[in-house]
Amino acid sequence: MEYWRHLYTKATLPDPRTQEWLLIPNIAPNVVIVATYLIVIIGGQKVMRNREAFQLNQLMMVYNFCLVLLNAYIFYEFLMSAWFNLSFSKVCAPVGAGQCRC
Repeated sequence: MEYWRHLYTKATLPDPRTQEWLLIPNIAPNVVIVATYLIVIIGGQKVMRNREAFQLNQLMMVYNFCLVLLNAYIFYEFLMSAWFNLSFSKVCAPVGAGQCRC
């Protein structure tokens, strides 16, 4: 039983290195974001039920093209920072317990 208590305690302790990150220290903003999303989706379906659909073909083509460009940039950055960087270790590395200024 002590083993399980130890695992639970270790799993529920927050990592001090991530406490300054956005949306990490508290669950309330995440719950508000999800609830707002659900309200908008469900409310939008009810509002648009008896209306004609919007014509968004041109806008969606521009949006998809922008996503293609963004993903190409992300892939390029991944290659440059990880695979083509000889000082980057591609195997697991230990994480220090101190504060990381990453």
